[in-house]
Amino acid sequence: MAPEVMLNRNHDCSSDFFALGVIACELMTGVRPYTGKNKDKLREDIMKRQATAEAEPGTPWSDYPPEALDFINQCL
Repeated sequence: MAPEVMLNRNHDCSSDFFALGVIACELMTGVRPYTGKNKDKLREDIMKRQATAEAEPGTPWSDYPPEALDFINQCL
């Protein structure tokens, strides 16, 4: 869920793109862009930082083309 939705603020289709980025990230790598052992910790992580997909060795993104990384980062 996008931060603006969590805060119950006005939101538009950008919150849908955020959700698309999270889903695409999880489908492509099997890893969520945000971590948390429970709902509260996950919410805290989403509110605290902007997730990014980086193609560094040892990351789930190391085998993906730069266009995939750009798509995920633009959505998030």
